[in-house]
Amino acid sequence: MLATDTNPIGITERGDWLVEQRAALERGEAAWLASLAAFDHEQGYRLDGHISCVTWLSYRTGMSRGTAFEKLRIAHELEKSGHVR
Repeated sequence: MLATDTNPIGITERGDWLVEQRAALERGEAAWLASLAAFDHEQGYRLDGHISCVTWLSYRTGMSRGTAFEKLRIAHELEKSGHVR
């Protein structure tokens, strides 16, 4: 938890908090990427009338097409390597 005016924390605790939160973000990103790869395989994007997962992802999340393409590429690479299930 971050410091407030009534509950200050020390620099060591802040560092620990930062590391814990980064790990949580990484776990969340890994789960998200695994779901993205499955969604692409299942062609879930077609339910909204899109012809590719990249266009769906860009439209639904507001990320650029380049970023959407890269996220999908990474999702499939992690899947192939067995790092994401």
